[in-house]
Amino acid sequence: MKKRKLKQFFKENWGWFAFVIWLLLVSVTISTVMATISDTMDISIWINLSLVAICVLYTIAGFGLISKAADKDEKQRAEDKNKRLQELKAQDKYYIDLVDRHVKETLSKFRDTSLNVDIDKSLQYLISFSNKVNWICNARIIGKPDSFIIASCLMYSLISHPVIIVNKSDDSEYLQSIRFSINMDVAMSCVFEIISEPSTYFEDNGIWVEEKHPKVNISVPNGIIKNSELYQRILNSIYRDELSDNRTSIMQFSNLLHLIYLNCQ
Repeated sequence: MKKRKLKQFFKENWGWFAFVIWLLLVSVTISTVMATISDTMDISIWINLSLVAICVLYTIAGFGLISKAADKDEKQRAEDKNKRLQELKAQDKYYIDLVDRHVKETLSKFRDTSLNVDIDKSLQYLISFSNKVNWICNARIIGKPDSFIIASCLMYSLISHPVIIVNKSDDSEYLQSIRFSINMDVAMSCVFEIISEPSTYFEDNGIWVEEKHPKVNISVPNGIIKNSELYQRILNSIYRDELSDNRTSIMQFSNLLHLIYLNCQ
């Protein structure tokens, strides 16, 4: 745990990392100089050892300062994260309730199986969801994100931070697919509910106006490929993308959701 904290700290604080390197260089330089002097001058070995000991203590003290700073930094980041999470709980209560409801529905489907599952109540997906929505608003669109974008952001957040945890040490591809399928069932159920009665936005004289659209029953058509339903192909594609760390973009998936909604009208 300590090693991981220091690694994270150095990753985010290159100035402190440079300070540690400087401490090491100073210690090595002084030790080298004292060794050279002791070879050419009549200096007591005790004085030489004392100076070396001072260098060592000086370096240890520097590492101690770094460790304390890392602890302080981690504590501050934890406090900031908790504060943000509390704000998101109030702001995104609709999505929390939506996810919780579909988690219960999904778990009921697996009630009679041998799987031992728990529910992650940390709500880490909320932070991921907020980050994705903010990034989309800043980098990909102008105006407010529509329901298709929101649904896409929520889906990928639930994939990255699954709510249903399967308690099993086996890490086979089969178990990975089971974990993914269970959490994907939650994610897609939330997605379909969000886009079943979508809101979009258009600009009118500099003002973004919300437009609500008719409620429909969302279903993905079977498609035209024999023995390969379109919905299952979508799920398989998302799963394979996750395994290869080659995720489809949020905007691309939101466009697919838009087409699914149009097909259901």
